[in-house]
Amino acid sequence: MAYETYTATYEIDGGASKGFGATPDCITETAHILVGTSVDAFHSAMMRARQLAQDHLANPNTGRTTVALSSLLGPGGIVIPFDKSKAVATRHSLASLFGSATPPTATS
Repeated sequence: MAYETYTATYEIDGGASKGFGATPDCITETAHILVGTSVDAFHSAMMRARQLAQDHLANPNTGRTTVALSSLLGPGGIVIPFDKSKAVATRHSLASLFGSATPPTATS
């Protein structure tokens, strides 16, 4: 089987740290994938999306990092179609999963 280069482009909605705390940040990242078929390219692109979600800070406004595969190009720039609703990887921050670290107040 011959391997070919595919290009995946991601939109990452996460956070950026500028000293103490985090601010919302949206960036675009591109990766080159060397595989045999467009199906393998999609699967590899989504494995990379999950890794990107793990590696980036969470958006402090949403408590999560969302990575969407925005395009997948095959050899010669051919557009590879895919279901964009299934091309999203999300990682939630612990704070968003368990609530605030502040203990609840007592009620009467």
